[in-house]
Amino acid sequence: MIIRVPKPVRLIAALVCVAAVAHAQDRKKSPTSKMYVADTQGDALIDNGKEINDLTKRSVYNAEGTIIETKPNSNASAVLSNGTGIYFDVSTKVEIREFEQDAFRPNRTDIDDEPSLSTTRVIVDYGVIGISTSKMVAGSKMVFETPLGSASIRGRQAVITAGDNIS
Repeated sequence: MIIRVPKPVRLIAALVCVAAVAHAQDRKKSPTSKMYVADTQGDALIDNGKEINDLTKRSVYNAEGTIIETKPNSNASAVLSNGTGIYFDVSTKVEIREFEQDAFRPNRTDIDDEPSLSTTRVIVDYGVIGISTSKMVAGSKMVFETPLGSASIRGRQAVITAGDNIS
């Protein structure tokens, strides 16, 4: 049995498929919602939900949904595409639960200001992280959570410590 599909229906289906592929390619090339690893010392791992790899200097990852873990005598530094720098101290485990950012021009010159509106939510399971942010755009949200509480960051720098012996 052969089913004949009208030509307009086939054309619409083809256009939807082409648009979906083009959208997927645009998302891969977009500089937003990314994490750039600036430096690593010792053993650090990144879990992107599909696989666990060594965290390597000068690598780029989709930030949302990643887990970064540094081992004893190890540390790492990363920069999110919104200009936020994060230092991961020794024996630290952090999950970037949410990181969404609006599009922006990658060749901008005002590096002291956040390039576009963003939402960041980070879970610090244990360890110490240092945060340095750009001047955030009105409406941006940055929340860091630990087992004991959460903090909404609006300032430029913060240190967050989480662990069993923290009071």
